[in-house]
Amino acid sequence: MTFKEKFRLLYKAHRLYFWAAGAAVILGVILFISAFTVKQTVLRGMLVGTGVGSDYQSLSRGFVESLGLDSSRGQIQFMDDIAYSANPEQPGDNFGAIDILTEYTARGYADFMLGETEVMESLAYSDFFVDLREVLTPEQLDALEGKLLYVDKAVIRQLEQMALSQEYPEDFAVPDPASPQGMEEPVPVLVNVTGHETLKPLFGENTVLLAAAQNGGRSEILRALVEYLADIHF
Repeated sequence: MTFKEKFRLLYKAHRLYFWAAGAAVILGVILFISAFTVKQTVLRGMLVGTGVGSDYQSLSRGFVESLGLDSSRGQIQFMDDIAYSANPEQPGDNFGAIDILTEYTARGYADFMLGETEVMESLAYSDFFVDLREVLTPEQLDALEGKLLYVDKAVIRQLEQMALSQEYPEDFAVPDPASPQGMEEPVPVLVNVTGHETLKPLFGENTVLLAAAQNGGRSEILRALVEYLADIHF
């Protein structure tokens, strides 16, 4: 019996093993290549508002490199931009955006959100953001004095009651977010990160606020992002 005939018999008897071995080799090659080509996601973010730019790379690259990582191996993953308006022309204009934000925050798809002042302050009173005292260290909170913005939990409860009763007083107004001393239950939820070079391709010269999203994770890296964008150092 020739070598070819012996190999053919061997292959027929053990072809499943040959296929499995071949598949294992292919999978190994794919995993090996992926290890060098697929970027690791260090954080997940959402850009909220209208007219936001689409150049995320400056922010992603700059932050990843600030962590001491190679920007070709790591990234901030951005979810779909959420076209939310603080002053909608029609009451239902934001329904789609609210549905997306509710789903994303409920499922923990995003660690943080970035947006302009009116948009982020509006969402803050919809209770989408985390109390920053649960994310940042006391030292970081102290260093951010003057950059923190607050919501009043008592006002959030009041707004919830208004929504249930469908009664909205004409003279109702939310407190100044920069003045926690005028609030009943002040909670820090926003950080003013305006002016950072990596945000200008996205927001131009507009005021930009950052918030930690409900049900997000990666607190340690999120703290690093706050330090990076707010330009605080220890």
